Amino acid sequence: MNYDNTIDDMFTLAHEMGHALHYSYTHANQPVVYGSYSMLLAEVASTVNEALLMNYMINTTTDKTMYNYLLSLFIQQFVGTFFRQIMLAEFEMITHDMADQGKPLTADSLSKLYRSLCEKYYGATVVINDKADCQWSRIPHFYRPFYVYQYAIGFAASHRYTKHF
Repeated sequence: MNYDNTIDDMFTLAHEMGHALHYSYTHANQPVVYGSYSMLLAEVASTVNEALLMNYMINTTTDKTMYNYLLSLFIQQFVGTFFRQIMLAEFEMITHDMADQGKPLTADSLSKLYRSLCEKYYGATVVINDKADCQWSRIPHFYRPFYVYQYAIGFAASHRYTKHF
């Protein structure tokens, strides 16, 4: 991972450390036959680390500006990790249905679909930049079918019992 000493990098490190700890504890405490786990469970483990970090930072900062920044970051994480991942999962479900029906998956058809979902999820009051139509093309998790929704579930599960404020 690239690390440039930013808060975003710290959260990424916490996320990836959650994967590493989960793997390490699983393989240290389970027989090999029980050592595998679902990607959904892996994402819960990694997002728990992010939730713990957010909880710690919000509850220990004495700087009002940092506190407000962290609340804003938490909202951004909610939108990006929960709300947007659900939209991406719907995008993926529709594209699989299109493929099953023999419909062509072209850059144009995928961009139109992505825009329609942005309009559906963000509503009419949000102006969607024309360049946003092709954001679907930069999602590497689409190479693993139906992976993106696991981030949303992991985020919801990891924040269920974490009190931030």
